[in-house]
Amino acid sequence: MEQQVKKYEIGFLVREESEVDEIKNALAAAKAEIVSEGRLKKIRLSYPIKKETVAHFGYYWFNADTQAIKEMDAKLRLNTKVLRHIIIAAPLELNEERVAGVRGDKTERTRERSTVEKPVKKSADFGAVDNAVLEKTLEDILK
Repeated sequence: MEQQVKKYEIGFLVREESEVDEIKNALAAAKAEIVSEGRLKKIRLSYPIKKETVAHFGYYWFNADTQAIKEMDAKLRLNTKVLRHIIIAAPLELNEERVAGVRGDKTERTRERSTVEKPVKKSADFGAVDNAVLEKTLEDILK
């Protein structure tokens, strides 16, 4: 069986800051190469998860073998210290930019969109219509 290494992102919620080590250990066990990591933030949960209303949120971008992801996911599901986690494959067009910490130039995309001008129809384009003509047209339609 050939190893296929892909780029992934894992987002997670843990009770305490020290429990981030559980995620790091799972990544190490999967022989994943961490490319980038997000700053850990304490957040208030919209609804209780395992009776917790506050958690620490973080994420990692990493490279790993596709088979190792399944095993890592199963181990994290059983880990009581990890409230929630999600592992997704990084989108192809965003792999290089986002993993490197660069978010693409929004101003450039805005400029591209703003250069395309949409034709605006003015009332003069429709031509002025007399009320008598309008009434006659309505009568013809209603016949």
